[in-house]
Amino acid sequence: MEVSFLKQTAFEPKTISPINGNVSAANDTGTDDTWYGVDRELPIIDYTMFKSDDPAQRSKVIENLGKWCQEYGFFIVKNHPVPENLIKETIDKFMEFFDQTEEEKFKYSTRDPDDRIRFFQGDKNIISREYLYVTTHPTLHCPDEPPTLTETVREFSGRVRELGIELLRGISESLGFEQDYIEKKLTLESSFDFLTVNDYPARQCSTNRLGQVEHSDTGLFTLVTQNTNGGLQLEHNGQWLNVNIKPDWIACNVADFLEV
Repeated sequence: MEVSFLKQTAFEPKTISPINGNVSAANDTGTDDTWYGVDRELPIIDYTMFKSDDPAQRSKVIENLGKWCQEYGFFIVKNHPVPENLIKETIDKFMEFFDQTEEEKFKYSTRDPDDRIRFFQGDKNIISREYLYVTTHPTLHCPDEPPTLTETVREFSGRVRELGIELLRGISESLGFEQDYIEKKLTLESSFDFLTVNDYPARQCSTNRLGQVEHSDTGLFTLVTQNTNGGLQLEHNGQWLNVNIKPDWIACNVADFLEV
């Protein structure tokens, strides 16, 4: 899971995720600017249709899901069961965390990969990003402050995990397997889930406005939400496409393990 947010929309985050990986929402402006990216239609799944009782309708969604995972390695989900107010509350709580003093945040600063809570602050001359990395499954690990953060993260991560499992079942079907094939083969019940929270501070007085370098996601499957429309980009067929998602939409990346 990944949550990203801006504190000032004057800053343009370049949260860039190159994924090798049909289609339904955005304009094709014909612009081909490396920095700003291209506005194109991207694959969108209506979750109500994904869970439809109509076999023909659901079969079509599963077919599209498999095609989009192969062609884009990426899709967007709308009308999913994670409440918009819970997404907003989770983002608000993490904004409170990042608004704490440096001393409070750096209590969790560590390079030890075995630590279940890790805070990192990028070199501001290179990357304008702070992030918090927490383990949410099988056991939740969360900072003590701000108050009620743990309870909010517990509910949010649980809802997102349920959504992710359902989508992976659909991907299993699209590959011609039983619904629970991926789930059982990778023993997802006991596997680790991680939540990365990205904060992109405003950088109005710097020529560097890069929030994240280009990368592919490690792990199996990444679900992304953010509090602003813009910043995230997807590399597809040699072009960087802008991923413009609404606050109540969730973007899904096929990560390295699933791609293999």
